[in-house]
Amino acid sequence: GGFASIGDEISNLLKNIVGSGGLSLPAGIAAYGNTPTALLPAFFVIIIMGLANAFSFSLLGRICAITKSHTYSMAWEQTISRVHSPKYQFFVDCVVFGKALLGTWSFSIIIASTCTPLVRYVISSFMGSDRSSDTHYDISSEVVLITVTVLILFPLCLSQRLGSLSIFSAIGTLGTLVTISTMAIRYFDGTYTPEEEEDGAISFFTSLKSLTLISILSTGYVAHYNAPKYYYELKDHTTGRFNIVVTTGFLLAAITYTIVSSLGFLTFGQNSLGFILDNYSYRDPLATIARFGVAISVIFAYPLLFHGGRDGLLALIKPKQSSTATATTPTVSQLESNVVTVVLLSFVTVLAIYVNNLTFVLSFSGATMSTLIIYIFPPIMFISLVTNCCCHMNKETEREVKYAYLMMIIGGILGIGGAYVSIASI
Repeated sequence: GGFASIGDEISNLLKNIVGSGGLSLPAGIAAYGNTPTALLPAFFVIIIMGLANAFSFSLLGRICAITKSHTYSMAWEQTISRVHSPKYQFFVDCVVFGKALLGTWSFSIIIASTCTPLVRYVISSFMGSDRSSDTHYDISSEVVLITVTVLILFPLCLSQRLGSLSIFSAIGTLGTLVTISTMAIRYFDGTYTPEEEEDGAISFFTSLKSLTLISILSTGYVAHYNAPKYYYELKDHTTGRFNIVVTTGFLLAAITYTIVSSLGFLTFGQNSLGFILDNYSYRDPLATIARFGVAISVIFAYPLLFHGGRDGLLALIKPKQSSTATATTPTVSQLESNVVTVVLLSFVTVLAIYVNNLTFVLSFSGATMSTLIIYIFPPIMFISLVTNCCCHMNKETEREVKYAYLMMIIGGILGIGGAYVSIASI
């Protein structure tokens, strides 16, 4: 069995789900509404999507338990590639790489959004804070992003030893708590005042832009490629114990997202930006602390996500050597790995400079890659497992198969609609 208690697993899953994506939820609500009543359908969607994601995550745990799969890719191989055709494996590998690429892209945008005000705050503190001359301390976010990328991200991404970075996950958790506390204090003390108009709850149903919120939530809830890891690391792992972890983790994530979206939207209304901390003045000391916490968290989580994308790209462009080679990783020299690191990191940085709309990146990622990883692939794997393998079909299993088909249909429709709205909003 594994080594992690249920409490440890819930804590780790919650940290995995609630990254910085939740800080874009107020903008998802502002896309369709601009009065406080617009929050009502948002609360409903946050809960419903949390349940759907928990069901999908639970399915993956069961699939891994039955097939003895230890990775998302291996689960697909055991249920689809061996039964149908190995060519489908390439498609899944492309999606996993695409998800990592979009993730690092959004991280680069967040680094620019958090570090630029921090630099301005430091400069203004040293040079004196004349509040009437904001432009005097203006500094290009592009320069800040390139500097952080070259001096910090590049060495971290070249490093092969990432285990020591896990200590910074505690800072990430602290950063999230500080950010939520800052948003609460600034909402209740009235430092910032929202503008209200007339689009409330009903606009969720009349505007296609409500799909932006749904797509951002798909990105916000996605942690499904790590489901096998959580299952096997759980002490005395059974599907029952795993489901306790999944249900509690996603419920706490839904509560966190409800609080963040409420505080952000009630404070800034229709002016809520794609990264909500951008709405706060760079001179706001509480917001400065929150930005610092988020920046440290994202910078040290960046190489973990980047390595996944780089390894995924290497697996796609470099064929596996032979049957004696490892099933999941091709043989790659250090030079090849370093070259791909330079090219990929440069590409992502250029993307983040020229397309820095975080709402677009998160909603497009959610509508495409996250939709496939959450709502399409797990049901396909489960249905294939049930129909082609040794699973006994009873009424409960038949009902779950129907749920799986329903999830695929609804997820596919919302994904296509969300992708269209994301692209149309550019």
